[in-house]
Amino acid sequence: ETATDAFSPLAFGSLLAMGAGSVIFGSQIQNVVLRAGMPQRVRDFMQHPAGPFTFHFWAPSWKWMLSVSNLVDFNKPVENISTMQQTALCATGYIWTRYSFVITPVNYNLAAVNVCLAITGTYQLGRKLKSEWEKQQASTAQKE
Repeated sequence: ETATDAFSPLAFGSLLAMGAGSVIFGSQIQNVVLRAGMPQRVRDFMQHPAGPFTFHFWAPSWKWMLSVSNLVDFNKPVENISTMQQTALCATGYIWTRYSFVITPVNYNLAAVNVCLAITGTYQLGRKLKSEWEKQQASTAQKE
């Protein structure tokens, strides 16, 4: 176990306190921000039911890291790609893209991140399946 893998009570406590503070004081912070002079489009974004003062904004925003990590892994050796992981990422991308348009409020950030997740997951899964198929074909050709 490396130092980066170790559980940090301080980091966990900090995240917990930040989350609790956002829940408890979020509307007060939002009121202060909205009193500041800003363009109407920014104000509308801040007041949106899926805006930055809600969970509906931050959950998909953090989910972007899954798509980014899949993009970074495009040059990763195929042997290191997990079929189950990429299947799960594809499924969640396709399912939640649809769901993001059914829920109220419609969450375009959630839709966008899941479209990207479905695309990157499908690409990675395609690479893995193609590699497995080519290995099987080579193995069959050697037996003949």
